[in-house]
Amino acid sequence: MKLIHTSDWHLGKKLHRQNRYEEFSQFLDWMALQIEEQQADVLLISGDIFDTVTPGNSSLEQYYRFLTRVSLSGCSNIVITAGNHDSPSLLNAPRGLMQALNIYVVGAASVDNPSEEVLVLKDKEGSAAAIVCAVPYLRDREIRSVEAGEGPEDRDRKIAEGIAEHYTCVYKEACNRKKEIGTDLPIVVMGHLFTAGAIRSEDDGVRDLYIGTLGYVSVAAFHKDIDYLALGHLHTPQKVGGNDHMRYSGSPLPMSFGEANANKQIVAVSWNGGRCSVEEIPVPVFQRMERVSGSLSQIENKINELKMLNESIWIEVEYTGKELVSDLSEKVNSYADNSELQILLVKNRSRFDAVLRQTVVSESLEDFNEVDVFTKFMELNEIATEEQPDLMKTYKEALHLVCISEKDVNA
Repeated sequence: MKLIHTSDWHLGKKLHRQNRYEEFSQFLDWMALQIEEQQADVLLISGDIFDTVTPGNSSLEQYYRFLTRVSLSGCSNIVITAGNHDSPSLLNAPRGLMQALNIYVVGAASVDNPSEEVLVLKDKEGSAAAIVCAVPYLRDREIRSVEAGEGPEDRDRKIAEGIAEHYTCVYKEACNRKKEIGTDLPIVVMGHLFTAGAIRSEDDGVRDLYIGTLGYVSVAAFHKDIDYLALGHLHTPQKVGGNDHMRYSGSPLPMSFGEANANKQIVAVSWNGGRCSVEEIPVPVFQRMERVSGSLSQIENKINELKMLNESIWIEVEYTGKELVSDLSEKVNSYADNSELQILLVKNRSRFDAVLRQTVVSESLEDFNEVDVFTKFMELNEIATEEQPDLMKTYKEALHLVCISEKDVNA
């Protein structure tokens, strides 16, 4: 049996408001071809299929089109578990229909009945081929009870214990199922979480799963006899605890400019004679991204170098020069004229530092009213000029509601 492990697609995610529909489509087409060429029997998607709990219609269309193609291509089974970015109810909604195509979706944990997260997958001949513990992202309320007077340490301990206990229960159910079948089937465990000692990439956008430090789960939470551990959530592909059969597949596309030059992959796993073999399959770069920083002349020189490549490249620029440049965005964007380069964001570090110094040295909070503070905030965050009026209007409306609430409370 051969399976493909992937996770953290984040369909619908944008980069500084730049739509990535074509990039995601190219990846999904490539992924479908890999499944066909590898003659994979099983596809595992370990969470964060979408970037938000309310994905747009175009992202949903990509998702369902991909699943239809793969299910008809010879891949016997597809198993999908929810991540912290996904809506459990949205993923579960078409579950009955999908199961008819051997697509199994687990959107939420079955704490009271862990056997519901245990799937026996069959091969093309209809024989049992593998057992999958399809554990989705475990939400705080699903794995611990809240008691009056408990402190942060109690909460953290209960979260860690709850996660470990849930995985133990599901794995025991899988072992029981294996005994009932009477065949030496591989047991595969899926999950979406942090593990202690795991590597995070710079500016990867990965959210902390729990308040505090306890989302970090020890490798000891997973039984030593698991045949393969297929994790999601972290975007950097890596082994868990140095174990070759325990893996984060990582995100197949860079989720930020901090990952612009990172190596991305999917993982192919096969069993021969009971031995697990793992192959890392590199994901091609579908959209090149570059982060450029320095003085104005350094930025111009680097952009000119990139122009010579005649490629479509998305660029994030950070100006770090000492000279204040009032029309920085206009100048930087002009460097990319008559080329396939797109400047997605220009950060003016010198302006930020200058405003910060001015605020610290010569201004105090008492010098500003509420509108001044919000205006300063938009400047520091380099909000586009055309977006500022709508943001200011919304801010004033919120401010008005707060003032009314305060009056009601005082009354």
